[in-house]
Formats: sequence, structure tokens, C-alpha cells
Amino acid sequence: MSDEKIYNVREARAKLTQVIEEVLRGEHVVLRRATDGAEIALIPHVRKREPGRYKGKIEFAPDAFAPVDEAELADWEDG
Repeated sequence: MSDEKIYNVREARAKLTQVIEEVLRGEHVVLRRATDGAEIALIPHVRKREPGRYKGKIEFAPDAFAPVDEAELADWEDG
């Protein structure tokens, strides 16, 4: 591909913010290791937050947030 950008690992490390922005814009970015020429294509992965995604999937015991007495607190602190 002629429109892909190729960075060696050292250069990508120095310009990491720029490289990330390029990938997120949809540009084809490849990292190449100088020692053996191995290449890795970077692809964006952005997960949007989904409020309530775990609603109804997590349950707590009814007394999970109940206050504890001094003796129980001491047991927790002393291990």
C-alpha cells in the first residue's frame, strides 16, 4: 500500500501521540522492528461506554453495605 505510514519502533515510541491520532483517523499505520523487519499493522479499537451495561448482571447480598460492629472491623483489620 502506498498510503500506509511505516514507523520503526523507536520512532513510534518518540511520536506515540501522533501515531495514535493517525490510527484513530483511519490511516494505515505499520510498526516495523529494525532487527528482523517484523511488521505489525495498527488498527483502531474504540469501545463506547454503555451506561447500564451490567445492570441486572451483578448482585450484592442485602447486607453487603451494612455497617459492621467494632469486633468484625477488628477481624478485618487484623487479618
